Amino acid sequence: MEPIFAVCELVTAVDLETAGSTITGTAEIVQIPGKPATVKWNLLTGLMEDDKVYPRINTTGRLYTASTTDALTGFACSGITEEFNPLTERDAYGRPNPYQDFSRGRLDALTIDAMSTVNDGVQNYLLQNLSGKDSIIGRSISLYLAELKDIDELPGDTFTSIEACCTIALDETPYRWLPTPHYHSQ
Repeated sequence: MEPIFAVCELVTAVDLETAGSTITGTAEIVQIPGKPATVKWNLLTGLMEDDKVYPRINTTGRLYTASTTDALTGFACSGITEEFNPLTERDAYGRPNPYQDFSRGRLDALTIDAMSTVNDGVQNYLLQNLSGKDSIIGRSISLYLAELKDIDELPGDTFTSIEACCTIALDETPYRWLPTPHYHSQ
C-alpha cells in the first residue's frame, strides 16, 4: 500500500505585534493505511529551553493567515472546538471514561531545545487516520503552553492559551518516496 502524506503549517495565534512568543513551523504526517501514523515536527519558537508545548487535534477551528486575524477576537486561531479523538471511550451520558489511557490517539508533548526550536521531533506511533471515516484531514491542530488534562477541557479565556494552530491537509508525495524507474537491459 502507498503511504499517505499530510502537512500542517502553523501560524501564530495572536497578533504578532502583541505576542509574547511566536511559534511557526510544520507538522509532517505520514501513514501507511492500516498502520499508526508518524508525525515529524519542525518548529521555531520564542520560548525558553525545556519549555513544553502541548499539541492537540481539534474537531474544528477557523484559521486565518499570519497577516490577518479574526475581527471579533483578534486571534488567528478562533472557533477551536473540542479535541478530536475517536479512541475516547464515553459512557451513556457522553462523559469520557476516567480509567482510560488518554494518551491514545493524542499528539505527544514537545520539548523546546536551547535554540528555541524543535527540530526533527518525531512521534512514531500516533493512533489516528489520514483516510477513512475518522480521518484527521481537514481538522486543526492547536498548540498550548499548559497541558489540558481532560479531553473535553477547552482553553479558558477566549483562546488565550493557544499559541499556534494549523489545518491538516493532504501533501504531495516527497521525492524520496517516489519509485525509481527500473530498466532491463537487452
